[in-house]
Amino acid sequence: MKIRMLTAMAGDVSYAHGEIVTVEDRIGEAWTKAGIAEVAPTAAASEKAAKDLRVRVAELETALADAEADRDALRIQVAALAEQNAALTLAATTGATNA
Repeated sequence: MKIRMLTAMAGDVSYAHGEIVTVEDRIGEAWTKAGIAEVAPTAAASEKAAKDLRVRVAELETALADAEADRDALRIQVAALAEQNAALTLAATTGATNA
């Protein structure tokens, strides 16, 4: 029986958390019942999960690129507004001293 360890176990044989191992059915069933292991996912389920994750990563990469483009556009707007503010401040200061 293939199981995935939910906890690490050390002894004559050691298992790491998340490790998928093959054990006798009676041991696998006992460990599953005790909550220290679970039935290992099938290869098809793992492949589907991996595909779903790849799709989600692509979506997040697209969202990140969009956010970076928005950030860059905002930086340009901030720089333009800063220039306008400086010009208006200079005009107000110069106009006040000329009056």
